[in-house]
Amino acid sequence: SRLAALNAARRPTRSLVVVGSLAAGLFLVVSVTAFQKHGGEDWQNRASGTGGYAFWIETTTAVHRSSASDATLDILQLGDQRNQLGDILPFRVGTGDDASCFNLNSVTRPRLLATDTAALEQRAAFTIKSTAPGIAPSWKALREGNTLRAFIDETTLLWVLKKKPGDRIHYTDEQGNTFAVEIAGTLDGSVFQGSFIVDEPRFLERYPSTGGYQLFLADTPGIPAATRGILQKSLTDFGATVTSTSDRLAAFHSVENTYISIFNVLGGLGVILGAAGLGLVTARNLSERRHEFARLHQMGVSRKIIRSLIVRETRQFILWAVGIGLLAAVVSILPALPKTGLLTTLSWIAALALMFLLTAASCAWFAYRRFSLCQDLSSHI
Repeated sequence: SRLAALNAARRPTRSLVVVGSLAAGLFLVVSVTAFQKHGGEDWQNRASGTGGYAFWIETTTAVHRSSASDATLDILQLGDQRNQLGDILPFRVGTGDDASCFNLNSVTRPRLLATDTAALEQRAAFTIKSTAPGIAPSWKALREGNTLRAFIDETTLLWVLKKKPGDRIHYTDEQGNTFAVEIAGTLDGSVFQGSFIVDEPRFLERYPSTGGYQLFLADTPGIPAATRGILQKSLTDFGATVTSTSDRLAAFHSVENTYISIFNVLGGLGVILGAAGLGLVTARNLSERRHEFARLHQMGVSRKIIRSLIVRETRQFILWAVGIGLLAAVVSILPALPKTGLLTTLSWIAALALMFLLTAASCAWFAYRRFSLCQDLSSHI
């Protein structure tokens, strides 16, 4: 073991390059894979990205309240089909553009969606991940303050708007006056990606002539797949598009996971490059040290011991790379480890580390077979 450690340090630059390449490849693969997004299966959970709602309903025709006192009971005028749905939360659609990952254009002013935030607070819907300093993580915060406050999905805030909670974005109201919308906080992986969520009464102060609702969130006591077809048919007159919230989340995640997969490929190339480098170093070491191995054999050191020496040297490179790469990856993903499905994530990490070990060991073994120790010894004895 001591001789193997000394031999590994005989070419320090070469050893560091191999270990660094392997560790960097493992770091990229493990850390990026851990950020793969999944969700939508637990749509009934009110703290999830669906808020416990089953359907996302958009209409081309504005729908008005049937009475001033009842905002939800007959808002879609479903008649006999009303029993297919549970709670319905209506939204007024204001100015702005879709800033979700579906829109490839640069967006500076996300679409404003105004709703009864008190209903969301009572329902304890969605998870408020972070807020600006001095603002409580509650839907009530949108009804307070001197400026119009908004919540937005964290992904949109970070990667599209490139801003942080507390920043402000300026809009123009119906009178042509400029006003600011303060980013009060972020939502964790919600169906509202690409839009600002604001309080309806505060929104109507700026846009009093906004007519009706064109977006609805609705839950169902029945089977979502069966109810969706009934709703789509019943709401034809409104030009409605009925989408399950789980499908909407899955669509967002598929786009984000595509970008993550690109980095995964780069990490995989890094692993292959590092493993190939390990093989080249092993082959070159065998070639450069063939006289050394021949002398050891002449001195009475068996080929088994010499082979064990080579294995120990190569194993050091692999273990150092795995240790450094895994440690760096775990530190980077620790704040983002999921509260649910942690065992699955750790299993994936273990599987990736095992594949990494097999890849590196296979390249080293191939190099050893290519420059066979037995052939080297037989040609020099």
